[in-house]
Amino acid sequence: MISLSEKYAVIFDMDGVLVDSYEPHYISWADTCNIRGFPVTRDNFARLFGRSFRAFAEALSPRPLTETELQEWYDQKELRYREIIERDFPEIDGAGNLIKNLHDAGFLLGVASSGPRDNVECLLKHLTYAEYISATISANETTQTKPHPDPFLHCALKLGINPEKCVIIEDSVYGLQAGRAAGMATVGLTGTSSEQELSAYSDLVVHSLRCLDSDIIQKLAISRVNNH
Repeated sequence: MISLSEKYAVIFDMDGVLVDSYEPHYISWADTCNIRGFPVTRDNFARLFGRSFRAFAEALSPRPLTETELQEWYDQKELRYREIIERDFPEIDGAGNLIKNLHDAGFLLGVASSGPRDNVECLLKHLTYAEYISATISANETTQTKPHPDPFLHCALKLGINPEKCVIIEDSVYGLQAGRAAGMATVGLTGTSSEQELSAYSDLVVHSLRCLDSDIIQKLAISRVNNH
């Protein structure tokens, strides 16, 4: 058990870490692209996955987009995404167990996502032990998206803890870069990206959340504080 004088936090990314959202995101992108008359290939999707909606849409669109078009597309795409995951919530294996283990050990828990607030609320409605997550950040609360550190820094502020006492768990290179820039210890979870891709920005790479527990996370957090 961590004493109150040695409080640490874990900040999770949402997509690809707590919810297996790759396929739902692909389907929602494909559906909304098809409506607009241009398809998205799986190769293009894989290349762009993890970037902001604006960057993603502008890379896919064959012509410049107005702000109104971007907003309409964004709303439609995210609504389609929530329809898909509401039908059968794809929780990442081991997510609930890890959340409970960390909570029971005294960690503060947060979520920092590049997705909209409605997507985060959908996660909290379905995720096992979501009640132990005490701070969330979505795209609605920050002006900068990953790889900028703002989402993680805002979440640490909400948790009331110094960034160097935080460990982030991410599945994308952009997210890990954001964690590094925030001065936090970083754990890369394979799935969206390979071990080789994640290792350059990770203090630890794992292939499953079941490979993590409070002891492992605490060692990473202490190491970050000692080396700060």
